[in-house]
Amino acid sequence: MPAAEPLASRFWRKVDKTPGYGPHGTCWRWIANTNEDGYGTIWLSPKVIKATHAVWLLTTGALPVDQMLHKCDTRDCVNPEHLEDGTHPENMRQMMERTQRRRDTLPTDREQVRQLLMHGQHSHQAIADMVGVSRAVVTRIKNGKAWAR
Repeated sequence: MPAAEPLASRFWRKVDKTPGYGPHGTCWRWIANTNEDGYGTIWLSPKVIKATHAVWLLTTGALPVDQMLHKCDTRDCVNPEHLEDGTHPENMRQMMERTQRRRDTLPTDREQVRQLLMHGQHSHQAIADMVGVSRAVVTRIKNGKAWAR
């Protein structure tokens, strides 16, 4: 029976490093399986783990203690420079800070969503991840509905 393919080779062929993805254009997109929340997944015996955990293992030699925190807020990004090991309370604090920042930049976000929709190259979820809003907000903007505050 042949040996199982190493994690590194299975992982890296599922990553798209093409520039231009994500809020600053430097995200590495996971192009394989995702979970119901939009995070990439990969098999690491004896279970499936998040792709962000796998890249952390591959680049640091250890699995994260608790959660991976995304500096870029792009769920399918696996660029290790956009990730940091953290805890659930830290994740919640950062999420609240980002939500407050988004409230301060709604017109900019709305225009960015319109521009991305006009190009027609991204799904609503991908646009939401790039801009840092929910998929429902992207749909409301597309349909000309008022921005919900």
